[in-house]
Amino acid sequence: MPKQKKKLNAFMIFAMEVNKRRFNSSDYNKAIGIAGRLWNKLSKEKKEEYKIKAQKSSEVDCVENSDKKEPKEANEIVSVSSEINKIVTDANSIGDLDETIFYFINASSFFEINDEIYPAEIALAKFSLKSGIIDDLHVQINPGELPLSSIFIALEKSKNSHKYLLPPDCGGVKDYYMILDMLISFLLPLERLPIFFTEGNIHYNSSPFLETRKVFEKIFYEAQEFDMQPEIKIYPIEELFYALHNITVRNRNDINDSEKEETFPSIAFASDTFFDNNFRLISKSCEFHDQVNAPHHCCLSKVRSYGYTIAKWCSDGSQYPLIDGKHSPHILTLQ
Repeated sequence: MPKQKKKLNAFMIFAMEVNKRRFNSSDYNKAIGIAGRLWNKLSKEKKEEYKIKAQKSSEVDCVENSDKKEPKEANEIVSVSSEINKIVTDANSIGDLDETIFYFINASSFFEINDEIYPAEIALAKFSLKSGIIDDLHVQINPGELPLSSIFIALEKSKNSHKYLLPPDCGGVKDYYMILDMLISFLLPLERLPIFFTEGNIHYNSSPFLETRKVFEKIFYEAQEFDMQPEIKIYPIEELFYALHNITVRNRNDINDSEKEETFPSIAFASDTFFDNNFRLISKSCEFHDQVNAPHHCCLSKVRSYGYTIAKWCSDGSQYPLIDGKHSPHILTLQ
């Protein structure tokens, strides 16, 4: 029986855009409730834009769980910066920026050579401007015995970074299937991997950016067949920070005639500002890094510090409450 075809109306197009950001799902019906609330808040001018989009659209398959993919131009090249900027500006244009969820990731390893890496830990966090740190996950990984030739290098790296004992004495989870299941469970209800953000420069092999990417890819590679490995997008957190800060500053300037804030002049300036704080020294870290007094080396502390830094500069305390432990670290005071 042929699948039912429907002509897209303005609200359906809007709901599909909300679904892509919120659920990354092929079934836009998941976003109907949220989209309905946001649609009611849209201006007449914005709704008119979606009506024009609907008039230009062709019939599409609206059967639940459709697996259609968006068409791409053969020579289309979208830069990381422009893709991040589009995510932020699209969410802002429909009034959904404060509740858009961003996913942070950081990972470390014992040793890597060429394309082989021996993971040590990985951490993820969910964040929105309105809710701050929504949830987090930390997994210590035991990759099995290291090559004998790598022991000295691995010891030096451990001493100067994560502080773990070398495997197999380091503890942690050995089963990559279990690790992958923990990651996927954390990401529910998403049906596909979202875009992740971490620190580092995407152009240099020595950066923490590529180390995080290699650890994440290693988990998927070891836990399932290689040809089933999904597309993994990990982008620099500094570029997200730049885009979020500048658009939230413009929003505040639009409604505040007395004092005008300045936007960041460049991503380099945003990057310097992003790391000019001590949040990772006082952010929640795992039990091990608490015991060895090295929270700044903990991947969990790092992903939480990403959220605290963005919240400090971008979350609007005049529009919603800023929560201790969500938008900023718990501050312990002496009694």
